[in-house]
Amino acid sequence: MLPRNVGTIQYLWDMIVLMLIGLILILIGAFYFIKFMFLVVKAVYYRFFANERQLDNELMSQMKRTSDYKDFEKGIDKLLN
Repeated sequence: MLPRNVGTIQYLWDMIVLMLIGLILILIGAFYFIKFMFLVVKAVYYRFFANERQLDNELMSQMKRTSDYKDFEKGIDKLLN
């Protein structure tokens, strides 16, 4: 049995809104899937193909983003100056 408002403009707008919500959820899922795949490819590259200098550079760039490294760097600067 169909709802009473099938075939009306209100029903059409309801379906359009539901399709837009579904499309937005699909796009968000696709974004996170691509982001995840990028991280997997990056991890495989650093695991199997990177040389030691590239690994050191990547480790330093990751460490510089943490607050612990910034605190450590400030402490070293205070000791040296």
